[in-house]
This record gives sequence, C-alpha cells and structure tokens, in this order.
Amino acid sequence: MNGADEVNTGTNGVVLKMKENPKSQLKETEDEHVSNIHSACMNHKDRSNGGNDDEDDTIMVDKEWPRNGVIVFHNVSMRYREKLPLVLKSVSFSIQDGERVAIVGRTGAGKSSILLTLLRMMEIESGNVKVDGVDIKSVSGRTLRSRFGMIPQDSFILQGTIRSNLDLEGTCDDDALWKVLELVDLKKLVESFDEKLDHRVEERGSNLSAGTVQLMCLARVLIDNPKIIIMDEATSSVDIETDALVQTTIRQVCKGKTIISIAHRLQTVIDFDKVLVLNEGEVAEFNHPHLLLQNEDGIFSSLVKDTGETSATELLRRAKEAYDDVESI
Repeated sequence: MNGADEVNTGTNGVVLKMKENPKSQLKETEDEHVSNIHSACMNHKDRSNGGNDDEDDTIMVDKEWPRNGVIVFHNVSMRYREKLPLVLKSVSFSIQDGERVAIVGRTGAGKSSILLTLLRMMEIESGNVKVDGVDIKSVSGRTLRSRFGMIPQDSFILQGTIRSNLDLEGTCDDDALWKVLELVDLKKLVESFDEKLDHRVEERGSNLSAGTVQLMCLARVLIDNPKIIIMDEATSSVDIETDALVQTTIRQVCKGKTIISIAHRLQTVIDFDKVLVLNEGEVAEFNHPHLLLQNEDGIFSSLVKDTGETSATELLRRAKEAYDDVESI
C-alpha cells in the first residue's frame, strides 16, 4: 500500500466515523430539512418540497380553513431518521386565535423541528398536531402549506419585476398588488419607479434596500391573507434599524393573525403574547415573557441576561410594559 492509499484509507475512516456519529448525522439532517422550509416558501402551491406533498387529502378542508388559527401540539415526538435521537420529545402546547408566539432556545433545542413538524416536512413518530381542530395528518402537505403564510430566514427575491415577485402565480390584478404594497408602506416607493409594478428587480434584489426586500416578502405573504404566519428567524440577516422597520410593519398589518416566530433577536419578540422555550427537544417554559422573567433561574431569564446588563434591563422593562397593557384590557 503506497502513501497515498494510506492517507485515503485514514481519511475515509474519519468520514465513516463521522457518518456513524448520531449527533453528526442529526445536524446534517436538520440542516437539510430546514433548507426545505425555504424551498417550500418559494412556491408551496405548485412544487413538491419533501414531506407529503403528493398524497391526497383524507378530508376536504374548506377554502377558508383555518379561520381561527388555533394550533395544538399534543405529545408530539419526532426524529429525522430511524435510529437517530428524538429531536422532539412529547411536546405539548396550545396557541390560541390571534396569538403571537416566539420559539426560543439555544442551538439544538428543537426550534426548527417545530416548524418542520407543523409544515409536515417531517412526519411525527407519536402524538398529533391540530389546526383549528383538524389533524394535519389528514391534509396533504401541499394543501397544508398553501394555507400558511411563510417568511423564511433568508428573504428571497427573484430576478424579474416587482409584479412577478409579489404574485408568483400571476393570478392577482393590479388593484390587489397596489393594496398590499400600501399595507407594507411600499406603495409610494413603487409609484416613484418609471415602470411602476414592472420595475426591474435584479438577482437577489441587489438594486433594492434590505428593508424593501424584507417588506416585499411580507407583502407577498399578505396577498393570500393567511390566518397563520410562520417566520423562521425572518429578520436575522438584517441590521437593527431595518429589523425595527419590519417588526413595526408586521405589528401594524398582522393584527388578529396567529404568528409563530423563531426568534433571533429577543428585542423583536419581548412583547409577544407568549414565549415557547425549548430545551433538548422538550418544552421547558411557556408563558408571557414578563411572567417567565419572574423566574430568575429559568432558561428565558438566562437568555435575556446573556444579552448584557443594559439590554437585559430594557427587555425586562418592555416585557412588563407589554404585560401591563394586556392586563389593562
């Protein structure tokens, strides 16, 4: 055996050991499926993206489903592949009509796994998930995802026009497009373009500001007027000023909608109705942010403290302010 063969054999041995390591496989598999969330957002009504897109609906849900946006996880356990560890372990929680819920936790806690399960990108091992009382197993993946508004971690803009980016299926009239642009405060900007709705958009939106790109993605979601909006760290890749603009717009135009957000910045979700704290695939805490912060030894309190003394003080203040506002209603 020559030197090259010895090196290759040794290298292959390392690779094999890595592949046999459940944690290594788990991380690789999670990354693969999380990327499918973003693919599902691109054209969830027409494209197969894993999960169970091609199966038929067991029951026929009406075109207005879900009307209320109530989501219930009951004893849900899930693993990415056979023989890999469970990534969700008997997870139970309920999200009520119109609630804004943030999912937080340290790396590997199971945050993305919640979304993968809700979107049927992965099938659960036990338990059930219901949306407005309908078990999502009875609805095909394609139908299910077409009823949710999804904002992925990396906002996607296609090379084309304002029109083609807002209306992927080409089914909306101009009035509908202008209305949704007005909702997200982009109408004046688009009106200033010579070609208006047919203004050229470069690849990845390179000729638009980061804030405009984010708001266009929100506008695209709002065209279908979904009752449930899912955000996978929707503003994690933008600066704080743009983040504040997007969050303010979301608060203004998404009132009454059920919102689930994987939180990247605690500042963006500290005034949410509830925070779901995950730890190693289990529900560790679930309540209003202010109430969670009363437990100084809790995980959420720890995450807030990790932001630094000044930031933590501000987060505590904002959480209490939001809680007092709810209590006064």
